Amino acid sequence: MDRRLAGALLAGVVLWAGCGEKPEPSTSPKALQSQAGGGDEEPIRQRVPLVVGRQAIKPARAQVDAFLGIRLVIRNASGRRQRIALRGAETSVPAGASKNLDVDGQRPGRYRIAGSPTKATATLVVKRTEP
Repeated sequence: MDRRLAGALLAGVVLWAGCGEKPEPSTSPKALQSQAGGGDEEPIRQRVPLVVGRQAIKPARAQVDAFLGIRLVIRNASGRRQRIALRGAETSVPAGASKNLDVDGQRPGRYRIAGSPTKATATLVVKRTEP
């Protein structure tokens, strides 16, 4: 009889211990950041390689999908520092160097990529993607 009583008491203690409320997860910014993977993720960017020459930007026309971020990978082969601009974003690329220019996703349309002082241009065609 003592074994049954001891077993019942043990079962009751185990059940009682498991019935307590669990603490709510923390909603502090630091806790949310650690739950979400630490914030070290990079956004999706479509890579667009460009070469800036003395008189032209090649390719003269590049195409990307609408609303996804864009990364222009610019190589300056013009022999002098160039400033490259697209929709308000711009960067300066030293002669013989390469540099990236990240731009937010754009609506469908045609956008001018402009070089200075070379006065060269290229066209970025942003297309709507079909599912």
